[in-house]
Amino acid sequence: MTRADQNAYLHYAIKMYKVLHEGTEFRSKGARGPLYPMLLSLVYDPGLTEEEYFVRGKYVSAGLSLILLGGLFLIFRKHFSLLHSANIVLVEAFTVFLFKAPSFHAEPLFYFLSFCAFVLMYKMLIKPSWKLGILTGFVIGIAHFTKPSLLPALGLFSLFSVIKAVAPLCSRLVKRSRIALGQFDVRVFSSRLVSSVLVVVTFLCTIYPYISSNKRVFGKYFYCVSTTFYMWYDSWEEAKQGTKAHGDRQGWPDMPPDQIPSLEKYLREHTIEQIADRILNGFITLHQRSANSYGYYKYVLIYLVGFLAMAVINRRHTLEMVAEHPFLLLFCIAYFAAYLFAYAWYTPIASGDRFTLALLLP
Repeated sequence: MTRADQNAYLHYAIKMYKVLHEGTEFRSKGARGPLYPMLLSLVYDPGLTEEEYFVRGKYVSAGLSLILLGGLFLIFRKHFSLLHSANIVLVEAFTVFLFKAPSFHAEPLFYFLSFCAFVLMYKMLIKPSWKLGILTGFVIGIAHFTKPSLLPALGLFSLFSVIKAVAPLCSRLVKRSRIALGQFDVRVFSSRLVSSVLVVVTFLCTIYPYISSNKRVFGKYFYCVSTTFYMWYDSWEEAKQGTKAHGDRQGWPDMPPDQIPSLEKYLREHTIEQIADRILNGFITLHQRSANSYGYYKYVLIYLVGFLAMAVINRRHTLEMVAEHPFLLLFCIAYFAAYLFAYAWYTPIASGDRFTLALLLP
């Protein structure tokens, strides 16, 4: 139970049972989202020992993973052939889910939801609509309920969707031509802008119960110990002796303000060489962990080489697609770059591949 935070999720699920059945107040934990513990609390029985509940929870997680794999197959089947869809799902099933499913852990659920969020953001950057915008914001919110890790993705999506909406107007203003301005479609511009705003608004409405608890307990809406404190330490031992030892899961840590880690404090106390070494070593560690993990790495290489080969062979079609959807391409590049950089930076604190696996399906 003590491996990979399973014990923490188990106790969180028991607390969620008390919230749902005994009317106790929900209190944010400052680290883990409440969705997975809430689901597992539905199968909790006060008559069970922790060991018995642990086994029951693992069976439920395994069953949930089978359902999620079925959902993945349906998503892929809408875009690819039967054989291709089956291949992708089998790769995911036997090189990721097989090892993650029989555990009291939120990873499989988060991988599925974050992938759904990625697909919806992808579609929004191709053909936005207010209905799709509401659905996208809701799914991002549900994924945030599972693990508070999608704020960078939402920020990047918002940036590129707004740029895409405004770009035609800027282009016509630069030309300073009445004809060019007359060709500007205000309705298309408004639809794109409103759809993008709806994503953010729906996301905030979805997660409000969670972030309002964060505000009440910790003083910040988007409080998370990992991104607020731990990422600015040089090791997990420092984090344990720092804010973690001073109650960062129960409230704002009881420490002198000048000892609380932050970006400003980190930059003040580290040289450029130290920062560069951390990033470089982080990427090396990510590569080594992935290459020696469950077996998915070779498929990443196969698909990457296949993609590059097809892009070169069909370079005329590739260039046409890039010209048609430049902001979608920039979003995808920024999405992977931002998360890989963040994961590399975080390796001194936690260096397992459970973070990078969130990028496998996208």
